[in-house]
Amino acid sequence: MKAQLKQHNGTPTVFLDDKPAFFGCHLVGGMHPDRLNEHQPYARKYAEAEVHIYSVDTLTQEWVGPRPDDPSPYDFSLVVPRLQGYIDVDPEALFLLRMGFETRSLPENWWNNTYPDEVEILSDDARWGQSFASSVWRNQVNDLVEAFIDHLKAVGLYDRVVAFQVGAGSSGEWIKDMSCMLPETMDYSAPMRRHFRSWLRKRYKENQSAFQMAWSDPSVTFDSADIPSHEEQSSTTTGHSFRDPRLERKTIDFYTCFAELCADDLIEFCQTIRKITNGEKLIGGFFGYILELAWNMVFFAGTGTVENAEVSTMQRSGHLGLHRVMHSPDIDFFVSPYSYGFRGLGGDGLPMQPAESLRVHRQNYFMEEDTLMHNNFDPGGRNQSVENSIAVYQRNFAQVITHAHAVGLHGLAGSACPGASRYRPVCRRASV
Repeated sequence: MKAQLKQHNGTPTVFLDDKPAFFGCHLVGGMHPDRLNEHQPYARKYAEAEVHIYSVDTLTQEWVGPRPDDPSPYDFSLVVPRLQGYIDVDPEALFLLRMGFETRSLPENWWNNTYPDEVEILSDDARWGQSFASSVWRNQVNDLVEAFIDHLKAVGLYDRVVAFQVGAGSSGEWIKDMSCMLPETMDYSAPMRRHFRSWLRKRYKENQSAFQMAWSDPSVTFDSADIPSHEEQSSTTTGHSFRDPRLERKTIDFYTCFAELCADDLIEFCQTIRKITNGEKLIGGFFGYILELAWNMVFFAGTGTVENAEVSTMQRSGHLGLHRVMHSPDIDFFVSPYSYGFRGLGGDGLPMQPAESLRVHRQNYFMEEDTLMHNNFDPGGRNQSVENSIAVYQRNFAQVITHAHAVGLHGLAGSACPGASRYRPVCRRASV
């Protein structure tokens, strides 16, 4: 099936085989190799509600590294049974494949052990995953994507894929939680140092005098410039989040460089997919949470020290590279959960990205509908009744429909099932 983003009634719209379509999917996430069919009961409910697209995590279990009995770093043996489980209960099944490239998630930590010099180094010397500046990682990801799509074609599943979602960082969201949302700073690896120095040469057009003046450092050179220290990244001369460019240009330059690097990594992987698929599949990823990243790990994990609460995820995450990604013709959609603030009854369901800016750039917003529901998603009991859950779902779905967005509905442990049938009449009208 051909899936593309085209203008329709004045807004970017998903077209499936050249027909405008509402893009609503059941967000499956990861699948345990020993329980490949555990989602079938929920898939059956979505199919009954005329939702036939399934968003499935891939490539963290398939990218296994070279083995003694097999030099190939890939094992695609579970791809067919994983997707076939949905086809068995929904013959109309289509797939959005969420591809994860974060090396800390790979089996037995094989990549980090094999390429220790390509791994991000934190200020406390911790090493969790690949540096975003690693050319070894980027090249291998491009090779992996090509091999994976070739396999989909070989086993006859390629035509059922309508979209590829490119992910790295924690949960594939291009945010490294250990270095962006906690006090430890980054990235002191050799690949990042080389990349930063190369970026500085371009930024200052090889003019060392201008570079020294900007950094207020007459001794610094393009060959000696280093990553800002933990102290330089962790504090500001203003005492607040804003940085004084007269005094903190070094840190400002590094975060600008990092944001552009994250954007360029995402763009490169999407370009690879675009070339392989001849522009006949949708491509996107989590990125650009610039209306949301006031939070850090304190918000999620309750590690409520003053030091932890001061971490600026906005500056450190790389998502400030959104402007570069929005100008890429190879990216169709941006994904995020809807805003974590004001989610309950009487709240709203707003994107983390400036969704109207995406529309102007002819790109679409995909809402990840991960509401804390009435059953196992909300131990605090805020939405214990099914009626409350349905009300929140309907509110968010109204946001999606009225703004021509796409939506992925979480379905873990059947949490989305009570609302699935409520979407049938709306889904049917949404494509008209």
